[in-house]
Amino acid sequence: MSRSMRCVLAGGVAALVMAAAMPAAAGAAKLFVSATPGGHGRDCAASGFNQVQAAINAANPGDTVVVCGGPYKEQLTISKSLTLQGKESASVALPAAPVAGTDCVASTGYTLVQICDKAAVTVKSVAFKGTFGSCPGSRHFVVFVGGEATLTASKSQFEGPGCSETGGTLQVGRGFTGQVGHATLSRDTISGYGKNGLTIDGAGSTATVNGLTITGAGSGLVGQNGIQVSRGASASITKVHVSNNTCAENAGCGDTAENKWEEDAAGVLVYQGAATVSKSELNGNDIGIEYVSAGAARPASPELTATHNKITGGFASVEISQGRAQLEHNTLSAGAYGLIVAFDKYAVEEGTGEYAPEATSTGDKVQGTTGAVKVEPFLGLAGKLVLAGDKRSGSVTNLDEPAFVVETTP
Repeated sequence: MSRSMRCVLAGGVAALVMAAAMPAAAGAAKLFVSATPGGHGRDCAASGFNQVQAAINAANPGDTVVVCGGPYKEQLTISKSLTLQGKESASVALPAAPVAGTDCVASTGYTLVQICDKAAVTVKSVAFKGTFGSCPGSRHFVVFVGGEATLTASKSQFEGPGCSETGGTLQVGRGFTGQVGHATLSRDTISGYGKNGLTIDGAGSTATVNGLTITGAGSGLVGQNGIQVSRGASASITKVHVSNNTCAENAGCGDTAENKWEEDAAGVLVYQGAATVSKSELNGNDIGIEYVSAGAARPASPELTATHNKITGGFASVEISQGRAQLEHNTLSAGAYGLIVAFDKYAVEEGTGEYAPEATSTGDKVQGTTGAVKVEPFLGLAGKLVLAGDKRSGSVTNLDEPAFVVETTP
């Protein structure tokens, strides 16, 4: 499960910038990029640049860089506020010889696009394809947002990196390196990742996510997560479709000794973070929504709120480990269980307090082939699950009585 520093310019090849004079304009300007630049520089047919990074370097804050066609095989660094507007199926892809150490801080991994230095960057209708042939080092990202920067993306595609262990497609902030990022995402697609599709990570990092389609690669050596909100980050997630995030039962993925490999991958993982998930469809993930708290003690208010979601397939629709959660009017009809309450020893090893959760399920439809609800042993820790007005098909099993209480109300 996984301050602004000066960004390192990615890509060492100098861009060809045409000598044609760019038109003077009051206020924001448009700079065009095409494979065959030339002419007046005011549209795709007669652009002023043949590399995206060259246009970014020449742009002033508030300008728009229009990316025409592609793919442009270059790594990008954006440290000023601007807009990337795609036309003619615009795309940016990793070059044949990418440069490592480019994610707003020194690292050993590759990054296709990094957005840093408090920049506010808007991306519209651009495809970012960061499928790496090999993945040396520790972390690899298609797009990294750090240094208190903000990404606003719509109708864009994020694909890759395909690394089997450490690949993340879109990374917003990173707690381990003190990087804070923010994102507003609408109607984008994310796929081709090895570990996480979208990660919002670290205290202060935030995201508003609406209408995304996120597709995992299926069973592999690492448990994938479609969306991860972690280590102090927070997110609002609405109308997303997340599918096919699973984990194979083998030594490289999951805890085979405890037969919990099914619980190592999630459509949405809230791990020591906070999130609302609403009106979304989560299909064919091992766990639809998995939640583990961050506090040394149970929080006073819910860190996870899930409402009006439809969660099907996989092992369980929702798994709650520690913390406080509120579920309302969801359809929880995954494979074995609709709802599991479980102790997470890994979170305790990372510093979370050892306690059982409190959760409320109100008006949910809960069913599973093995049982509707299962409470796993908590070593005698006190907690409570309230099932209020649920429609359940299947048994309710509490393996931690009497310390943990399951209360049912009409």
